[in-house]
Amino acid sequence: MASSRAAAQLMLPLRSVSRRAWRGLLRVLLRFVVWDIPTKAWLSTDGCVTLQIADLPMGSYEVSPEQGLQSAIRIIKEGRMQGIKLEGGAEMAPTIKRITQAGIPVVGHIGLTPQRQNALGGFRVQGKSTAGALKLLKDAMAVQEAGAFMMVLEAVPAEIAAIITKKLRVPTIGIGAGNGCSGQVLVQIDMTGNFPPGRFLPKFVKRYADVWGEAFKGIQQYREEVKSRVYPSEEYTYPIPKEELAEFEKVVDKLDQ
Repeated sequence: MASSRAAAQLMLPLRSVSRRAWRGLLRVLLRFVVWDIPTKAWLSTDGCVTLQIADLPMGSYEVSPEQGLQSAIRIIKEGRMQGIKLEGGAEMAPTIKRITQAGIPVVGHIGLTPQRQNALGGFRVQGKSTAGALKLLKDAMAVQEAGAFMMVLEAVPAEIAAIITKKLRVPTIGIGAGNGCSGQVLVQIDMTGNFPPGRFLPKFVKRYADVWGEAFKGIQQYREEVKSRVYPSEEYTYPIPKEELAEFEKVVDKLDQ
């Protein structure tokens, strides 16, 4: 819908503090429990003009809508976020409704849900059958009606994602869901190539740079220059007036006598 795309333009750029974006820096995140939520506070950027959204960690919202609300409140207050994102379809609608009724903006996330990928058989595309696609559509409608102002569609056939986007009033953000979504997102370390060789990359990831490779080359060159004493050269050192140096050397010579 045109309204969805217009809304997406207003809402982006959006700073999504997602679990997968932290993977390289904070490997313990999947083990977070409710009382660990305030750890996210350091991620907030005061004065940032983008909308800051934080993922609710697994285990902080699945028990009940009330648990989800309490966790969302802590994220907003202690993490200085402006909204939250949570994974799940129709089964999470009551939780989304409870959180939005409290005045907290919610982003939904359907399709491949990383927090639940073990239950889905791993990293697998969702909605590849008629039944699967219909479930995605029902999930999207339920999440929208529960009050989510936007939702992520992950690892969904492009055609299905485009149809779902047209059916919704709210914008969609695609990740592995084709260019028919209202907007797009990629994990920064994936798109910039900031990871060691051999790391698994989903099919939908386009690598725009080789940050890891360039950094590795830089570190190698640094190591070689230090060993050969090429670095630090004169341009990278602090000067001292010649007369002061000469005086200091005289003092040192006297100390040795």
